[in-house]
Amino acid sequence: MVHGFVLMDNHYHLLIETMRPTLVVGMQYLNSTYTRRYNVRQKTYGHLFQGRYKALLVDGEARGYFLTVSDYIHMNPVRACKVGDLALLLKDRWSSAGWLAGSRKDRPEWLRWERVYGELGLKNWGSRSRREYRQYLGGRIREVQQESGRNKGWKGIRRGWCLGTEGFVLKMKEKLEEMAEEPHERDSWAGEAVEEMERDRAGRMLAIGVAVKWKEMEG
Repeated sequence: MVHGFVLMDNHYHLLIETMRPTLVVGMQYLNSTYTRRYNVRQKTYGHLFQGRYKALLVDGEARGYFLTVSDYIHMNPVRACKVGDLALLLKDRWSSAGWLAGSRKDRPEWLRWERVYGELGLKNWGSRSRREYRQYLGGRIREVQQESGRNKGWKGIRRGWCLGTEGFVLKMKEKLEEMAEEPHERDSWAGEAVEEMERDRAGRMLAIGVAVKWKEMEG
């Protein structure tokens, strides 16, 4: 399921929910197929997007994290100074903001509104809910333009690999360590995830070493 997207000049963002662990294969197919078809149509060649794709695991159960990522995606054109007000954002055909806000017609079935609206306490697709979401987006635009402290949470999206509660992050780290035993699985994770896992492992080993040394000294 797709919950949000934006296409920029040299990259794009997707907020997607997968039922099966096939994200790597899916992204490889999407990037290669789109690039190939674009190059054939435009009679060009080479890469279209900047760098390798990066995946961010998002805690979908705890409130706030899902909406934070949705806002980060939809505010990309604002941060890039390509869009300066709500009217332009809602007209942007390369963003899902207009469809989710009900300003653009014929929202595709694959673009879901329920999770984003639910984070704001909006329970239906009625005109009042859509109006409240548009007002919310307008407020977020002003916050971005004023460099509000509320946007500091986006640092974890840009540089991190996992966004959620401490329990969720711990669970994902444990899963990562299990998968790291398989080389082909390890390669599917972003460098930040592997680096953090190695730091945690080194910390545990250091703690064990210190404890052993203290016992030797006491003995």
